[in-house]
Amino acid sequence: MAGNLLEITLFDLRAEVQRFMGYGRTTTFASLPVAFQGDVTSIINRGLRQFYYPPVLPGETSSHKWSFLKKREIYRFYAPVAPVNTCTASFGTVTFTGSPISLIYRHTMVKFASQPGFYPVKQTNGSTQVILWDPSVSFATPTTATFYWNRAAIVGTGVNVNMFYGPSANQGPLQNVNAEYITNVEQNNNVTHWGKPRMFCVEPATWPGQGDQAVQEFHLRIYPWADAQYVMYADHTMTPDGLSSVGDSPLGAGSHGETVVASCLAIAEEFGDTPSSKYRELFMQRLAASVMSDRIGMYPSVLGYNGDASDSLSRTHLREDTVGYVGPATPITP
Repeated sequence: MAGNLLEITLFDLRAEVQRFMGYGRTTTFASLPVAFQGDVTSIINRGLRQFYYPPVLPGETSSHKWSFLKKREIYRFYAPVAPVNTCTASFGTVTFTGSPISLIYRHTMVKFASQPGFYPVKQTNGSTQVILWDPSVSFATPTTATFYWNRAAIVGTGVNVNMFYGPSANQGPLQNVNAEYITNVEQNNNVTHWGKPRMFCVEPATWPGQGDQAVQEFHLRIYPWADAQYVMYADHTMTPDGLSSVGDSPLGAGSHGETVVASCLAIAEEFGDTPSSKYRELFMQRLAASVMSDRIGMYPSVLGYNGDASDSLSRTHLREDTVGYVGPATPITP
């Protein structure tokens, strides 16, 4: 149990849902029939998902993004690497003669000295092979290769990403574009595709098939491709884990515990024999209050024109040009 008695935990959520479902607030969860345990667990999981990714509030056009779900990750993009050993290719599988290939090579574009164009790497195989997305690539004559890093695995869903360099880099944030835009730029063979990255996108990296229990993965894709080693940061919306221990608390429950409870009970209403929207209405009320509370911490306390420009960092952002009327100009006599 958490030290703070007002903190909502899995134990508390189970008690509230069990009471609502008629299973008994004080009934030990483990002593419930398996079917009842499944009901309670499903309701809590659905209630948490509804809270973490809430519906759109009346009068708004998009759902709220919680500040406590924002997570910062560090990403390293490596300088181009040209292995000393040569390679051959057979139906998309490229084999090097002794070169140490690591897992990070799956985030690269590769250029073969004897072949035109660039090829994206799909994955690695052992320490000497990389597998290309294009399975038709084959060449028997050994050649050299150069790898350019243009991707990085991202933790979580990759939703609402803001990518930027560290403060000492004296660089602004990267432009967030869609994958099609970067793909179109990469089609131009008359430009150099590597340099200091200026834009990025988030796109799927895996597509689990039916029956596959793996979670879909995403990656960051940058352009231009890294021409040197760069360290960048990315803030993005994380994917919360479920609750497994009775003492576990949902993220954000310290400030929004009642909203979490209302969300779970709103889901529990759907299991009832008599349709009701009491807790659905309560959840929307609590959600509106929680969103307002979260925004107070996220947004400036004062909105509007800053007349003294005290928070501006650049002359381009200052409103310091004054325009006035000085009377008719004196004509110039030729």
